[in-house]
Amino acid sequence: MPVYGSSAGQLLTDAERQLLAENTERFIAMLEVQRLQLEHARALDLRARQEEQREREEAARIIRGASDALRDEERNAQSPALENCRRQYPGLNLATPGWQGLVYLEKLRILREGRGNRFTQPRTESSLF
Repeated sequence: MPVYGSSAGQLLTDAERQLLAENTERFIAMLEVQRLQLEHARALDLRARQEEQREREEAARIIRGASDALRDEERNAQSPALENCRRQYPGLNLATPGWQGLVYLEKLRILREGRGNRFTQPRTESSLF
């Protein structure tokens, strides 16, 4: 691989040809500056992509944690919801599709009471856990 430029190559401008002929050291110094600028730009681009990846991974971690926490809360509210509905509506088969909505609404009521009506308030990251 060439040290300066790329393997694709490029034609020199008239000014670059003249500089190469008249002052080779200065021409090489100019190429070195261009190489360093390109390396710097690539490093900045790489860092930006790595930071974006870290941010995406962090967001995914937060979302997974929030989803897990909500799932756990719902699981914990299911039994009390069933018990409340059985007490309030004795004799109903709460496992049938027609009555599952009743249990679901009771579960939502329990969740709202337990979390300060969090389903109707704007969510923040700290309110998810």
